[in-house]
Amino acid sequence: MKKKVLIVTPRSPFQARGADELERLSGIRWFIKYGFDVRVITKTVNSDLPHIEIAEKELGIPIIPVSYKYTKTRSPLSLFKRLFNPLYWDGAAFEYFDKETQDILQRELDVWKPDLVWFDFTYLWPLHSLVKKMGIPVVTRSLNYEPRHFIEEEGVSALNILLYVPKFMTECFAARSSDLMIALNPNEERKYKKLGAKKAVTLPLQALPDLIRPHTTRDLSPLHILFMGSSYSVGHNKVALDFIVKEIAPAVFKSAPDEFAFHVTGSKFPSEYEVFIDGKNIIYDGYVPKEKMNEYFDSIDCMISPSAKRVGMQGKVFEPLARNIPLITSPDNVVGYPFKHKQSVLLAENKDEYVNMLLYVRSKVVRESLSKESSNLCASLFSRERIDGIMQGILGEFSLNK
Repeated sequence: MKKKVLIVTPRSPFQARGADELERLSGIRWFIKYGFDVRVITKTVNSDLPHIEIAEKELGIPIIPVSYKYTKTRSPLSLFKRLFNPLYWDGAAFEYFDKETQDILQRELDVWKPDLVWFDFTYLWPLHSLVKKMGIPVVTRSLNYEPRHFIEEEGVSALNILLYVPKFMTECFAARSSDLMIALNPNEERKYKKLGAKKAVTLPLQALPDLIRPHTTRDLSPLHILFMGSSYSVGHNKVALDFIVKEIAPAVFKSAPDEFAFHVTGSKFPSEYEVFIDGKNIIYDGYVPKEKMNEYFDSIDCMISPSAKRVGMQGKVFEPLARNIPLITSPDNVVGYPFKHKQSVLLAENKDEYVNMLLYVRSKVVRESLSKESSNLCASLFSRERIDGIMQGILGEFSLNK
């Protein structure tokens, strides 16, 4: 008889809009591929429903939609209720005190009787107690360490420091109420153990094995340098763009005229930066469709990612590493993985260091060496066999491995 896995996830991942949706969808597909009986409970808005119908047919599994409540309605009563109960202070977690969500989960536990419940994101912790009462294992897949992610996305202010506290509480609650915590990187695995997790393991992005491929080191001038911003409505992407076009690129052009061309991708490009786009030295390539990614990356010699983040796994950092494209980034972005400066990656912390590293990669020998070392490391860290082995090890904790 097939083992049953119930996956509870926030906003529907079936449109695969961004990195976390792709990661959650990859997890669902993994369980289906390895023969588990899978059901999904997901939060939705109305526009998600047609995509869920398509996904049910494509994946061959039941997908149970539950509409968002508190994110849509901010009534005075709701705000008053939250104010006087610290458990409700994290707005993301408050959504999962919703009675309909809890009733639907309880129904699945009572009727379908899963062997394991897998929660995406730590802020779903208000649902854990329902599962624990049934004696069913709870696994939480952390896709962000929420307190730091919040500060890095929203910035440091008196209000945000205050809001940091309930998000830290969320991490503590999730770590302690889960039978197993799954972190995205080694740094966060150690953090969850310190917060009281019974057991924690690191599982890299499950999409990475499909990105591992050789990269041809070209011998040409100018070198084509890429900054890959997903959307410039995201604050840190806009800050990084500003840093590149106003500080890094002018300094590089001054030191090495006509030897570099900077490419920028991503949606919602801010109009105030259009003045820097000249089509020769700085080029905006817009949104690159998934089916054209391989061809596009073949035309890139080096990638740059100056946004310093110490959470999760940034696609703009680990995708180039998986694709064996030389990368210049902040030391913070390595997040505990064993990528070493001037071996498999180039690390920089300020304008002068980024400029020096760009000048350093003019050497074809340097770029070939970086690609080779990145290839070797990614093959050991992010291969399909490695990811599958980690997943089987997780399930083995509950005697569910295949």
